[in-house]
Amino acid sequence: MTNPAGSAVLLTFQTFGPGGALTCAPIDTAIHIRNAAGTSLALSDDDGGDLCSLLSFSIAAGATVYVHVSAFGDNTTVAQYYLQIAFP
Repeated sequence: MTNPAGSAVLLTFQTFGPGGALTCAPIDTAIHIRNAAGTSLALSDDDGGDLCSLLSFSIAAGATVYVHVSAFGDNTTVAQYYLQIAFP
């Protein structure tokens, strides 16, 4: 995600299971926000209810960050998930 605006922008990232919005089962996700070097800037595990993730993150003006969705523990494959990105 790149913020081309002249000021910081708050984005909200939320994962859902294969059933769509407001479902999680049978997945357990984690969301990492990373910079270009791969450094984790923020992490959410089960903040979205059940085993889904919810994370709000402010991206500085002109900055680029990378949204990495993985299975919790990053030790299995998540066959299907949805990622919702909301901004004002």
